[in-house]
Amino acid sequence: MRRNKGNTIKNLNIGLMIREVMKVQSKNKMDIARLTGRKHGTISKTVKATSMQTYLVWEFSLALKYNFFHDLAVQLDQTAGEGVLQNAEQPLKTTIAALEKDMQQLREERDYLRKVVDVLGK
Repeated sequence: MRRNKGNTIKNLNIGLMIREVMKVQSKNKMDIARLTGRKHGTISKTVKATSMQTYLVWEFSLALKYNFFHDLAVQLDQTAGEGVLQNAEQPLKTTIAALEKDMQQLREERDYLRKVVDVLGK
């Protein structure tokens, strides 16, 4: 049985995703080459690919300060349906709860600092 080489997933094009983010951020291939320590030609070839190895996606994410893995996960959730979303829901709830707790603590600290400033101002 012959196996297809490369990306066989319809509507998945990580190279296009990267090029779109580069365009929005006004970054060219030379900028990315400098940020990743790779050659311009390598970057040109890589961003034309519809798929790439994880470490390359990681490097582009760091160079562009953009989480391509998040976009891929969202695309996976949309493709796979509700089952995947349900699995991811609990960690999000935990994160949201922790952030809400932090936000409440920051509000309390802000209010305390306002009182201190008022007392010092009088």
